[in-house]
Amino acid sequence: MVGNENDATLALAGSLEFLGEGCTRRVYIDDAHTVVYKVEHFDQEVAHTSNYDEVETAARATVLPDNVRIPAMTLYPNGVLAMEYIDGNPLGECFCTADEECYDDCLSSDMVDKLSKVSPDCISWGNVILREGIYYLVDLGH
Repeated sequence: MVGNENDATLALAGSLEFLGEGCTRRVYIDDAHTVVYKVEHFDQEVAHTSNYDEVETAARATVLPDNVRIPAMTLYPNGVLAMEYIDGNPLGECFCTADEECYDDCLSSDMVDKLSKVSPDCISWGNVILREGIYYLVDLGH
């Protein structure tokens, strides 16, 4: 189990340290900086939320490419998703051609192809963290 229900409740109330937000969720981090909590912008009673979708996508990803991992996660009854915090270099898809020099935070085209098979949504900037040669998929939600 990742995180705890008390911190999930604090995140839902916006009482943990705020890390940032995307289209559908806000992200908070615990005091120890070991777990992030993803909180939906919208009503938690919606049948399929980004948090639910992320857990389902991770469960379907039984075979991952070499050097690709999905951090451990727990979906709490209040709809908050806790995920192991991965510190590293955020990466994403850049649209560089072969004759252009890409930035250091760009995923290679072959890695984009591999990761898109796990989840097309994971290749947006910041959804992949590179740490010690391992690519961590930290956002699989829709």
